[in-house]
Amino acid sequence: TDNLPPRQKSGGQKLKRKGEIEVDIFVISNEDLKEHKYLRKKGAADELKSKKSLDYKVLNAVDRLTSYCKTFMVNRADAATVKNAVDKSLNFFQDLLDLKRSEMKVYSDAGGEFTAAQWPKLNVEHEFVSVGNKVEQKNSHLQRIFHRLKNSNRMSSVSDGLRQAEKIANESYNRILKMSPAEAVKKYNGPAGERLMELYNN
Repeated sequence: TDNLPPRQKSGGQKLKRKGEIEVDIFVISNEDLKEHKYLRKKGAADELKSKKSLDYKVLNAVDRLTSYCKTFMVNRADAATVKNAVDKSLNFFQDLLDLKRSEMKVYSDAGGEFTAAQWPKLNVEHEFVSVGNKVEQKNSHLQRIFHRLKNSNRMSSVSDGLRQAEKIANESYNRILKMSPAEAVKKYNGPAGERLMELYNN
């Protein structure tokens, strides 16, 4: 039952510009909330036939350089619903990073919720990847924080828990950047931003 010995990590993909965003969907299972009934979805009788319909689905968008994340709850993980959530996330990062959408690039896996047809409508450069390492790592981090908050009874709803988890993740120290994502965002523009990219790529 011991953990596997630590393995040497290979380097990730280097950044060539600012504004590279990874997006993905993660799920908070309704089953995982069974001991906290006030957090669970209450579905109609026909919905109860499918446990997955009662899960909470969350779009997570992460800036590769700063590791800053933003989450949006989605009712369904279909292409139209997810497209609207991606649009909101791009608007958020445009304002946060002071970039035009034409300067940004989005990475996603090729799941059914991310179809090739939706990206031209979003007016952003896009690339399919097998795995978005940054967003997958952040998904795991957010869920760990969320469930710790849940087990401590420190949330009034799932959306409240997500907002708290997001804030904690964005204020957590990043060992590569030697600062939190929230601090990195403040240094995004100007010479300090170039230094951030150098640290990341190294």
